[in-house]
Amino acid sequence: MPEATLVELITRQADEEARRIGESAAAEAAALRGEAVTREAAQIRARVVARGRELETQHGRAIAAARRAARIALLAAREHLVDRVMEAARDQLPGVDLPTDVLTRLVDAGSSYLPPGGMILRCPTRLLALMRATMAARVAVECLADDDIRAGVRLESADGRVVVDNTLDTRLGHRRRVLAIELLARVAPP
Repeated sequence: MPEATLVELITRQADEEARRIGESAAAEAAALRGEAVTREAAQIRARVVARGRELETQHGRAIAAARRAARIALLAAREHLVDRVMEAARDQLPGVDLPTDVLTRLVDAGSSYLPPGGMILRCPTRLLALMRATMAARVAVECLADDDIRAGVRLESADGRVVVDNTLDTRLGHRRRVLAIELLARVAPP
């Protein structure tokens, strides 16, 4: 075989081998690019999923905080409503005086909690004369006017260590929770 033919044959084979190597390298490069894209896509998906979970958590916390704030505002509004109604009751009830026999029973019941000895009875000024007349037969009872008392009486031991408060404000205070439940059930049902 002539030398030129041999060179031509070797050149053709080299070109063909170079083409095959090039195609193989291109296919391998494409596969590597595909793997890299797939890997990057998986990483992006993982970051998106993680961010989605983070946002869901933040969203849940924000909703919970908003619900807490709304509940606090609702409870504060209800408390304010109860305060206004209780104040209106206090403002309207002082003009209503209890009958003498009821006042006497209040004093008798309250004085049973006081230690033996003298007693101080405090009542509104408008009831002072009546209470002095009613308590005149009792020993060691001092009747004093107290205009901070709207209705009812407050009894104290002579030494001031024991106080039995049977005033309207105290009784309303003790009944506040029950009255608030009844009031809110009527005006602002849950």
